[in-house]
This record gives sequence, structure tokens and C-alpha cells, in this order.
Amino acid sequence: MMDVEVNSPSRVLDLEGGINFRDLGGYQSTNGQRVAWRKLLRCGHMANLTAADRQQLAELGLAYVHDFRREPEQEQFANQLPPLTQYGDYQMTLGSMGQLTEMAAAGELTANGARRLMDNLYRQAVKNVQPSLSQFMQNVVAGDGAVLAFHCMAGKDRTGLAAAALLMALDVGEQDIIEDYLLTQTHGATDLIISYVHDMMQAKDISGISDDVIRPYCTVEESYIANFLDELKLEYKTHRDYLLRGLLLQESDLSRLQSLYLEG
Repeated sequence: MMDVEVNSPSRVLDLEGGINFRDLGGYQSTNGQRVAWRKLLRCGHMANLTAADRQQLAELGLAYVHDFRREPEQEQFANQLPPLTQYGDYQMTLGSMGQLTEMAAAGELTANGARRLMDNLYRQAVKNVQPSLSQFMQNVVAGDGAVLAFHCMAGKDRTGLAAAALLMALDVGEQDIIEDYLLTQTHGATDLIISYVHDMMQAKDISGISDDVIRPYCTVEESYIANFLDELKLEYKTHRDYLLRGLLLQESDLSRLQSLYLEG
């Protein structure tokens, strides 16, 4: 379990236009070191950042942004960022809006059905997002340890799995990985995501779907990340094996990441 000192920075960054903007700092590795604060930031899209937000990120030294979204998402919600290096070619897919809308159009969508959809998507993600996560991790390894942010639309699913991979590489325990993922329940913009899903459904002439029915798709549940981790261990046995064989990292890559982002 994480034990952060009282004078540690806040985990949530107070950005007026930020979505689920959080810091991976402070989590303890198995060797007793901690993830450095204000180095690894996770969030939703950055299309609504204000001038003050951009100034704050520039003052933090933000140098790299890894955008997991697909091209249509990037075009509709273009990031508003200070000058920096952006990686936007991951085109990662996890949650399938198509499957959700098909269920809704057929009158078959229920809250339990949406939850089962997410459970299955997370099981399948072990293989489905492997190429994108591998590319992301290798890009981070190739960096210079400067401040980076990584994000998708809501900062919960694709971003959550990338955060899990990074914390695994930094040898952070599984319980802290799960707890970091679940912070989206408190700090995620669930109502904003629900509104976005309604808009997507209305564009397909689907109406009359209640918020409660789509809520499981728009937030996170412990079962989602647990299914990902369980499936991962069925295939790879350990986090380290997944990083090496699944994400194609080298032992030297893990050592470099730990030297760049652990302290103490």
C-alpha cells in the first residue's frame, strides 16, 4: 500500500481545463525507492486547457506528450499545448463505442451488459493493446527522463493500462497499480464522458438510454483492471515476464526506466 509523506505534492493537478489529470509520483517500488513526483503525468484529452494551464505545465517542464487516441478523436479534440514533442501515432483502441451503440440500437443494452462488455475488453486488451503499449514504453525508454504526460480521451482505459505498464516497469506492487487505476472513480470526469456517449448515440439516432445504463462504460471498476492483470498472468506469469516477452523490453530498458524515474 502507498505511504506518501504529508508534504508530498498532490496527486491531482489543479488545471482548470484538465481532465483526470494525475501524477504517478510517490508510489513505492519493491526496493524501497519511490516514483519521482511531477515526472510522469496521466490525464484525459487536453483540448480544453486554458492559457494558465499551459503556463503551469510549461513551468513543470513538460517536454513530451504521448497521445493514445485515434485520428478522429485527435481531430475533434485537438490538444492545446505549449511547444513540446508530441507522440500521436499509437492509435490505441480499447473500449468499443461501436459495440456499445450496436447493443443500444438493438434494445439490448443494460448496465450489466455494459459492465460485461468492459470486462471482456480488458481481458482482450492484454493482446490487443500490446503493440501500442510496446511502442509507448520504448519511446519512454528512449527519452531523457524529462517530464512527460500520456493520455487518451478520458484518461481512464488506455491511459490506465499505460500507467499500469509504467508502474510495473518501476517495480511498483500490484495493489498500488490497482489503487492508482481506481482513482478515476473519484477524479475522473464521468458525467462529461456520459454526455459524450449520449452525443455519439444521438448521432446514430439512438435515444432513450439512461445514464445508469451507460455509466459502467464511462467509469472504471476494480473488475476491469483485475481481468487485465489476471489474463496477463495466465499468459506471462509475472509482470516482469509481460514487460520482457509481451512488450519486448530488455532488462537494460527496465534498469534505465528505474534510474530515470525512481528516487530515494
